Amino acid sequence: MTQATIFYSISIKEKKERIFDAWKKIREKAVGLLNKNEELSKELKDSKEEIQRLKDHIAKIEGRPKKPNFKGSSSNKDSRGKICEDGDQKNESKKGKNDNSSANKEAQKPIDIHETVKLTIPDVPDEWIFKGYKSFVVQDIKIQQHNTEYLRAYYIDKNGKCHYAELPENIKENGHYGETLKSFVSYIYHSLRSTEGLVELFLNDFGVRISKSTIHSIIIKGALDLKGDYNSILKTALLNSAYIQVDDTKEIHNNKAGYFTQIANEAFTWFAANDSKSKITFLKTLHAEEVRYLFNEASIEYLKEKNILDMPILILGIVYKSKEDYEKYIGSLEIKNKATLRYLEEAALFGSLIDMGIPVNLFIMSDDAGQFNIFKRILCWIHIERNIKKLRHVSGEFVIEVDSVLTQIWNMYFDLKEYKITKDPDLKVSIISKFDKLTSLSVHYSELQKQLNKLSRKRVELLAALDNPLLPLHNNLSENNIRKAVQCRDIRGSTHSIDGRLAKCIMLSIYSTCTKCFVSFWDFLLSKTSLREGMLGLDLIAKDRLLQLNITRSGAG
Repeated sequence: MTQATIFYSISIKEKKERIFDAWKKIREKAVGLLNKNEELSKELKDSKEEIQRLKDHIAKIEGRPKKPNFKGSSSNKDSRGKICEDGDQKNESKKGKNDNSSANKEAQKPIDIHETVKLTIPDVPDEWIFKGYKSFVVQDIKIQQHNTEYLRAYYIDKNGKCHYAELPENIKENGHYGETLKSFVSYIYHSLRSTEGLVELFLNDFGVRISKSTIHSIIIKGALDLKGDYNSILKTALLNSAYIQVDDTKEIHNNKAGYFTQIANEAFTWFAANDSKSKITFLKTLHAEEVRYLFNEASIEYLKEKNILDMPILILGIVYKSKEDYEKYIGSLEIKNKATLRYLEEAALFGSLIDMGIPVNLFIMSDDAGQFNIFKRILCWIHIERNIKKLRHVSGEFVIEVDSVLTQIWNMYFDLKEYKITKDPDLKVSIISKFDKLTSLSVHYSELQKQLNKLSRKRVELLAALDNPLLPLHNNLSENNIRKAVQCRDIRGSTHSIDGRLAKCIMLSIYSTCTKCFVSFWDFLLSKTSLREGMLGLDLIAKDRLLQLNITRSGAG
């Protein structure tokens, strides 16, 4: 080979390398510009929304109508993926199963016959042989008043004092409205999501003389009388459930913003309303209105995870039954750091829950909100899907990357569903391999890369069902429960008193738990009166339901 040929070959190689380097730089710049375009598109949309919000605010001040807000259909496929649709189908199938089971149970119940009418055939031929009667039952209902007047004998003694015959105990307790009427008011108000005005109209139409203020008092007092049942539901569920599912939504109370939290699984539902949301608030909520503070070994382990630098020496084993007693003790430690004080309060509340018997390994499914990151957290696959679906991308290349990632997520989700049924070890290995392969991807769309990095960090919480197939994969159950509370809020508006706020939580919890346990809400209400007794406590019924569904702590292994 000549010297010229060698020089020529080297020049070609160098040119290729330079061209490749130049292409890489151009591609990097192009990708950077595409990502910048995505950022600017997002900023533009956010700016338009902020401008419209300000325009609406100015219109409100000037007394002009604001721009109407036309909400898109919730079934819009652009905002929903295959996992979300699968969750909806699962809920529908469960609803169908429940309805069928409930219908079968109702069909098995004997029907009380209040009147029997025998029908005969006129002019029966002599050769016919009478064989008996064929039953045809007609169910009907009578809505009528039943007013009782008590004529109380009374006497006057020599001092002029009147002495009246005693009323029955249940009448003294209920006043001028009977137990059945009061139970009926609570039933139609809560189960039919009615309003006090409609209840008043209904009763007045049937001749009952009752005012809206009286109906309000019946509803509030009836709910507060069930406070013990309400709190028992949560306590029993936390002690016996393998997992709970949590979610929250905004509410308005006394013209101020607050939060409505639900705690549930397939056997119970429990609601609570708070002025703020934080880990401390959630820990207090789990105490079911019996908040106390206790430092123990569980508290110390909790604090170790927080890596507190100025960790104080704590006295263990003392229960502080009030916030004042707890703050008096904490004050004696002379701690100035606000973060340390917050961690200490969380640890004391957590230690109290463990001391009450709630297991450290209780699984809590949520949407990755920080306030719910307690005990053993598991995350919802639907929210992972939503976070990627809602990315605002305009580049065709980025659309391809997003679609590819979504396809892999969907495949993993449906593999997890299959594994929960088959428990196939080979499938488990395949799911882990797919997850690691997906989270190790390097994509050009920066926002998508952030989601993949987040996915990698949440590996344990998302794949928890591989170690415990009883655990759910999504949090649709919580969202459906929250939706009921939102519907009541939209129908009745906000609450204004502390009792009204608590009453709403109590009755939503009891009604939803009755539905899940196939207990007649009407029968439950009557069981709390002198008219019908002997029904098992709703907390024990929910415990039996946990056993039937095999989602107890023992069932989870």
